[in-house]
Amino acid sequence: MGDERMPHSSKKLPTTSIRRVIYIVTPLFLLILCLALINFFPLLVGDSTASPVSEGGSLQTETETETVTKASEAAATAVPPTPTLQPAPTPTNPLPPNAAISLLGPPDDSLFLLDSANNVVSFYWAWPQTLSEDQRLVLYIRVGEQDTPLGALEEPNMGNAYRWQEDMTAFMDTAVPIQWLVKLQTVSDPQLVLAESEARTLRLSP
Repeated sequence: MGDERMPHSSKKLPTTSIRRVIYIVTPLFLLILCLALINFFPLLVGDSTASPVSEGGSLQTETETETVTKASEAAATAVPPTPTLQPAPTPTNPLPPNAAISLLGPPDDSLFLLDSANNVVSFYWAWPQTLSEDQRLVLYIRVGEQDTPLGALEEPNMGNAYRWQEDMTAFMDTAVPIQWLVKLQTVSDPQLVLAESEARTLRLSP
C-alpha cells in the first residue's frame, strides 16, 4: 500500500491548462490586432495618399495645386505690354512737284522813294494752278525773322497773275532790310504752308 503512485492523469494538468489559456487569449489578441490595424492603417497610408485641403474644405489634387502656383507666379512676374505709338499722319500735299510761286515784280533789291503823295508799292506774282476753295495766296513782308501778312488773294485779279498794292509807310523806319514773299496756305489751317516763293529784298527811302 505504501508504494502506491499518483494517477498518471495528474501529471497532464499543466499542459491542459496552458492550451486552455492559449485558446482563450489567442482570439482576444487577434481581435485587438485587427482593431489596431483598422485604427492606424489610415494614418499610415494617409501620409502618402492624402490630398491637400483648401480653406473651404474642398480637396485639390497635386496637379491643380501646381497649376494654380504656376499661374500665380506668371501673373506676378508678367510685364504689361508697352503700347506701340503710332506716328501721326503726315498731311498730304495735293500739289504737283513742279508747282511754284513765281514773283513777277518788283525785282530783287528794288529801291522805292516814298513820300506823302507816293507811298504805295505794287506786288505781282503768278501761280500755275487753279486755287481750290480752301486755298489762298498770302503776301508777306519779312523783317528779320518775322513774317507779317499784308493781304491774301483767292483768285487772279490781273489776267492769270496776281497783284497787291500796299501802303509801305509803316516800314520806312525799319533798321534791317525787308523782304517780300508769297505763301500758298489753306483757309481751314492757316499754319499749313503748301508752297512758298523766294524772298526778294525791298529798300524804302523817303
